[in-house]
Amino acid sequence: MQMRLVAIVTAAALIYAGFAQGAPAASDALPARYHVKPLRIIVTVPAGGSVDSVTRAMALKLTERHGVTVVIDNRPGGTGTIAMNLTAQSAPDGHTLMSASNSMLVTGALKKVPYDIRSAFDPVVQMTAGAYVLVVTPSLPVNSLKELIAYAKAKPGALKFGSPGIASIIHLSTEILNHTAGRLEMVHVPYKGNSMAIVDLIGGRLQVLVAAGVGVAPHIKTGKLRGIAVTGSTRMPALPEVQTLAEGGMPGLILDNMYGLYAPAGVPAAVLSALHREISVVMNTAEMRAKLAADGAEPAPLHTPAVFRAAVIRQINQWERFINTSGINLE
Repeated sequence: MQMRLVAIVTAAALIYAGFAQGAPAASDALPARYHVKPLRIIVTVPAGGSVDSVTRAMALKLTERHGVTVVIDNRPGGTGTIAMNLTAQSAPDGHTLMSASNSMLVTGALKKVPYDIRSAFDPVVQMTAGAYVLVVTPSLPVNSLKELIAYAKAKPGALKFGSPGIASIIHLSTEILNHTAGRLEMVHVPYKGNSMAIVDLIGGRLQVLVAAGVGVAPHIKTGKLRGIAVTGSTRMPALPEVQTLAEGGMPGLILDNMYGLYAPAGVPAAVLSALHREISVVMNTAEMRAKLAADGAEPAPLHTPAVFRAAVIRQINQWERFINTSGINLE
């Protein structure tokens, strides 16, 4: 039975001035009905996951600003399909959003839902930008990417790596790393969420994991996990001691990570614009920047809904090409 956690917090009235180039005028405030009907945010991962923690922090910051009720509704499972279907079937009135990572884009590229997500959802706002971190359990006798590759090659099948599910973006990202390193033979262990995999990694029941920085940076700092490499083009400010893939001997491979909010297609443009602006403002406050930086993430650059939509479509197209040409077994 799916575990479900619904937490209610109060959030902003969402009335403010536009700030990004091309953003709509400040008069595009959200309708007054947001004060009497909650804003529901469906989260694709369990409570405690990286996407969930960022979403809740954003909602709490909105709480400090005004007084609209927000319901955080965790609907994990099916590599995002449960949350995606629920969101796609919701009324496009601006009262239901979905919070998801790039995993949602991979799920769409794999045709796991009976609709094209490029037209089924309206991208509202990109909350964070960043990279993933390749981590290992501290009991594993490796301290670098080269040592991990050498260990895996010397002991094929001995290492287990986790993911939030078969064909999830974490699974595919790890497989890309395996193939780039020379087709490493590691055993895939799928979970319902990366937060569960992190628990097993800390406990030594799992040896390798690719995860969002926000989920593992605190554990790296306390020594419960060991950072091997970050997947972005530069080191993370929160983990300056952890090398990039390029520095570790794997140049040319960059895997970006972003968390975003999506609405069912058809929400009025003025409502989408107002949501986009207010959440962007919140994500770029000094308090949120500090919180995200401490956990290995950062707010997304200020832009418009159209820019976010274009980035989403580019990534879906990219994953479709990779899935169709890589030959990776996703059964």
